[in-house]
Amino acid sequence: MGSTLPRPNPSAHVAGLALRSIHGDAEATLAALAANLPGPVTVARLGSDPIALLAGLGAQACSGIQPDLVLFASTKGDLPRWLTAIQAGHHHGHAGTVADELGARFGCPALAVSAACASALAALGLAAQRIRSGASRRVLVLASDVATDFIVDGFTALRAIDPAGAHPYDAARAGLALGEVAGAVLLSADGNGPILAGWGGSLDANHLTGPCRDGSGLALACRRALAQAGCERPDLVIGHGTATRYNDDAESLAYAAIAPDLPVVGCKGGLGHSLGACGIAEVLLATTAIAQGWMPGVAGLRVPGTAGAIRALPPGRHPFAGSAVLCANAGFGGINHAVVLLGNSLGEASPSSPGRGSVADQFLPARRLELPSGDFQQFTAQQVLGRIDTGWGRMDAACRGLVALAMLAGDLPEGTGIVLLTNAGCAASDRQFDRHRRQPGGDPQRFPYTLSTTAIGEASIRRRWRGSGLCLPGASDEQGRAVAGELLAAGAPAVLLARIEADAPPHLGWAEIFVA
Repeated sequence: MGSTLPRPNPSAHVAGLALRSIHGDAEATLAALAANLPGPVTVARLGSDPIALLAGLGAQACSGIQPDLVLFASTKGDLPRWLTAIQAGHHHGHAGTVADELGARFGCPALAVSAACASALAALGLAAQRIRSGASRRVLVLASDVATDFIVDGFTALRAIDPAGAHPYDAARAGLALGEVAGAVLLSADGNGPILAGWGGSLDANHLTGPCRDGSGLALACRRALAQAGCERPDLVIGHGTATRYNDDAESLAYAAIAPDLPVVGCKGGLGHSLGACGIAEVLLATTAIAQGWMPGVAGLRVPGTAGAIRALPPGRHPFAGSAVLCANAGFGGINHAVVLLGNSLGEASPSSPGRGSVADQFLPARRLELPSGDFQQFTAQQVLGRIDTGWGRMDAACRGLVALAMLAGDLPEGTGIVLLTNAGCAASDRQFDRHRRQPGGDPQRFPYTLSTTAIGEASIRRRWRGSGLCLPGASDEQGRAVAGELLAAGAPAVLLARIEADAPPHLGWAEIFVA
């Protein structure tokens, strides 16, 4: 009887890419970054219909190819529609709703992926894993966020915006600038473009809005991505580079720890910070560097000055002769994601294994936990943690529910990941912040709780879990289990899959624990 030889894992090629920024399409954006054109000071918006914009960009990236799956990456989805909906008592406009509408446009299943400002890279990593596992052959990743006054007021309350514009990795940087970017990337098992060969996520388990000061959380995500790609040292880093003091210092320490004197570039000085969509623009830079042999330097950089010894390339056009590019993003809640793109010839060297198809049936939950229905806001730190917790009073009901489930999960490995399912998300916090954001004495501490992933950050801080973290707004339980299986297949030792619905009592909360 003959034997079946293992088939090589399919590679996820970048088969198509389309972008729209404040400077125009992808070509115009690259030219503006290379020319160091001024970035936004006040938010320049791309239009009022994000779904039509994304559908057009997706069609351009696909160029007639039919995707098997659409992943929509976003921090807040269609925020104007969401804010109107929650004041009326329903939940239209969240990222899951947008994903469903985009899936209908392309005639295939769709899923929303939210990981704060690392959403696009999280979605790209998940798309590549789907292709590598054999569950999909062509995945279209779409990304956008709408920078409304809700967002501007939130970052202003945190004193994170520089009214003179952003200057990433600059010695005198004083804050970020907000912008909008929308983009589409088609990853395909069939193609000859650069390969998304590695991806990794991590949780800082440290603070809701401030990164680990030593950069260890982001470094962990980068190392995981590099290890999966079989790459010891990249040739270039495309950094997050928000131009806030703490972010750029932490990033620089992360990159210096991975590979000293690594050249680093970034685009937020020219495009602004586009929240969950920013990773799409950075993948554009990576594919350009690999395919065309050049990349723009750090837009807005004047005098380099960061805590870590990195080589931030000055504005202008720089030649690139390498083949490996690392892209990294960090978000509120301490959520980090990174991907590695390789030139085609390098990417084909990935290890072989039998194709599995869907991994949903490969892993079954080891345990299931359920919280009693009621009002999770009434949970006290003493009840859940058995001690006083100085940050407990700021938590909303969704955070308290997920922390309670995480504590009930018992001892799990440090690399445990968290996948959160929700339809209501953080509607209660959004509603409260939107009502009070412009009033004197408004609480700036409330803004971080307007991300559905904040609950993941709070749980990771208290359990010290440092695996991947992401939210799947609007996803079904089965879709969540499939994603948990993909994380396990990618190397996570354990995953806590939880559903939290905590907009109004009675709240719903359950979790399933998956162990590799």
